[in-house]
Amino acid sequence: RSHPTMRAQGESLSEQDIMGVYARYGSSTKRGCDEQVGAFGLGSKSAFTLAQQFVVNSVHDGWRTTVLFALRADGVGSVSVLHRGRTAAPSGVQVEIGLPQTDLIRSTAARFFGTWPEGSVLVDGAVPASVRDGAVLSCEDLVLADPQNEVATDGWHLVMGGVSYPLPPSLLMQAVPTGELPQVRAALGARGFRSVYATVPIGAVDITPSREGLRDTPRTLRTVRKMLDSLLTRLATQVQSELDTAHSATRAAWVLSGYQRTLDKHLLPWAELTYRGEPIGAPVPVPLATMVLSTRRGS
Repeated sequence: RSHPTMRAQGESLSEQDIMGVYARYGSSTKRGCDEQVGAFGLGSKSAFTLAQQFVVNSVHDGWRTTVLFALRADGVGSVSVLHRGRTAAPSGVQVEIGLPQTDLIRSTAARFFGTWPEGSVLVDGAVPASVRDGAVLSCEDLVLADPQNEVATDGWHLVMGGVSYPLPPSLLMQAVPTGELPQVRAALGARGFRSVYATVPIGAVDITPSREGLRDTPRTLRTVRKMLDSLLTRLATQVQSELDTAHSATRAAWVLSGYQRTLDKHLLPWAELTYRGEPIGAPVPVPLATMVLSTRRGS
């Protein structure tokens, strides 16, 4: 029986381009470029990690080319041109992959696409869940994810080109001066940030040859330090904004108590927070409800 198919759209390729991209290993159009993710010519063949064959269907300059790439049982690859001919269809390329393990693919795709920009991809014809859904803090390039979010995972992550790279605690500790280590330990502790996603420009960090981890180079460490500073600053800004919009002193107290219960004391500049222009430590009159007590003879 037929298996569900995953389709990916992209820019058009000529037949020569298709062969150069999908039939050759070790060469890449992105080698030596810090503006795009990729360098070893392996990403275009990653479909073989999902299935034994895939089809590239491209329309380029009025020509449609359909090519089948397959792996035999002995691991040797083959390339077959299934169709080439004129067409009036718009230019573009579509890669189709038959999926034998649909449940595994769906769960993996949900986590992978959870860090992609909104509107850039559809999964099963719908916008996938995002690490931003229900986030504690969500800015353009920074997310403190909801611990209950199904596509967010525990730990710190740097997102580059839509791909999430785990940020080891040891690397985070390397990125800050010794005097700030208590703050970093607090951020990593039980009362710290459980799930953090920071988006950085392509080329802002160096990744390992496996393309799955971060290298502790000066460039990576500078980016991590900048991310940490930004996180603490934005968190303080959000807390102050909630205090500024609190309709009463009671509400402001509830806001503060919520953060005090969940965050380590090193993670917010408590002395700098204010309510209606007064430092948080200053006495704040809280109106109490008026009650009238009465007694009746014989009661």
